[in-house]
Amino acid sequence: MASEDVRELSLKGSNGSLTFRTTGVGDSLPNFIDIEVEAQGFRGNAYLEGLDTQFVGFVRELEERFAQHRGFAILESLNGNEMRIDFDKLGHVEVSGRIRNVGEDATCLQFSFGTDQTYIGPLIIQLREFIP
Repeated sequence: MASEDVRELSLKGSNGSLTFRTTGVGDSLPNFIDIEVEAQGFRGNAYLEGLDTQFVGFVRELEERFAQHRGFAILESLNGNEMRIDFDKLGHVEVSGRIRNVGEDATCLQFSFGTDQTYIGPLIIQLREFIP
């Protein structure tokens, strides 16, 4: 029986952070992605089942926007969770999004924090490792 593989990486900013965790088996595609956001004392989690074309497309778009130092890359889940990374030519990066609780209370956490483009290159390298 193959052992379960858990991988984690983080992107930290001036007043927040994102943490990506995947769970998979061996060299197969991760079957679960947990994105945890912490911004100005608030915390929320978004869950994605499997590693589908949306996630792969997000990583590719992030690579392109990082190379151009402008534009944005966005990751949206079917249940309304969203994460967006915006670039400007001055080297600023804004990470924003929303995480919805689809339960009875239907709450929504909207977040935003700034970071520096120097952190994005290593993030992209690590995100690529999630894609076999």
